[in-house]
Formats: sequence, C-alpha cells, structure tokens
Amino acid sequence: MLENCEITPTELRFLYNISYSTIYRWRSKYGTLPANEKLVVEKKSDSYKVSEFLKKIKELETMVGRQAMEISFLNDVIAEASKVYETDIKKKFSKQ
Repeated sequence: MLENCEITPTELRFLYNISYSTIYRWRSKYGTLPANEKLVVEKKSDSYKVSEFLKKIKELETMVGRQAMEISFLNDVIAEASKVYETDIKKKFSKQ
C-alpha cells in the first residue's frame, strides 16, 4: 500500500499506532524498492487539481450554454404558438 502510494506514512502511523522508524524499517526490509531509493508519497498535485477544475468548468459552461439554447428555443415556440392561437400563452399559463 505504501509503495503503491495508496496510503501515506502518516496515515499508516495513525492507523496501526506505530512509529515512522518502524514504517521505514519495514519498508527497507520487506519493500520492493531498493533500500537507498527514496519513496515520495504525494497526493494529487496542484497542477493535476487545476486541470481537473478546468475540465469541470468547461463541462459546466457547456451545460449552461445548452440550457440557454433550450430556453431560447422554448421561448420561440411559445411566441409562435401565441401567434397561431392568437392568445398570450406565456401570460395565461405562467405561475404567479
């Protein structure tokens, strides 16, 4: 788990109530990485988070644009229906 970056040493420490030295001793004895190689455990980086936020913003902007087009279309349909039936449908059926 530690070497796959699924959990940090701090989380292991609190989860099993062990010290950092125990974690690193176990890692050097049983780990698959060479003992002299440092293990960097990092949660999602800031640049990754920013790119995820940008993707989400783009998705939401697309959704808002689609909804704006749908509202515009429905307003056009109501206007045309009002002309055909010679009544103000928007005024007649709007909720007060």
